[in-house]
Amino acid sequence: MEEMHNIYTMFHGTSSVNLDSILHNGLLANPSKRSWSDHSAACLDIPSMKALDGVYLASDIITASDSAARSVKLFGGSIMCVVCEIDPDHASVDEDNIW
Repeated sequence: MEEMHNIYTMFHGTSSVNLDSILHNGLLANPSKRSWSDHSAACLDIPSMKALDGVYLASDIITASDSAARSVKLFGGSIMCVVCEIDPDHASVDEDNIW
């Protein structure tokens, strides 16, 4: 019997200038240009996001849209959110400790 997995719908906010790359290469874990490369730690409990590798996925579209707005401000284009279906058994914990 095949084991059933919980699949989560998650969102990645970015700029439309990245659309061609995403369509051809998927979401890159360590792209050359990152929205959070200049991010500093807000306080001791909130580390700098520039040290994190990987693709940031949000559980809600509002957070992803906010991240996309940051990308648009830095790189131009339009707000874009990529919808992803994620199997938590094949994902890593992030700084928010989602799973």
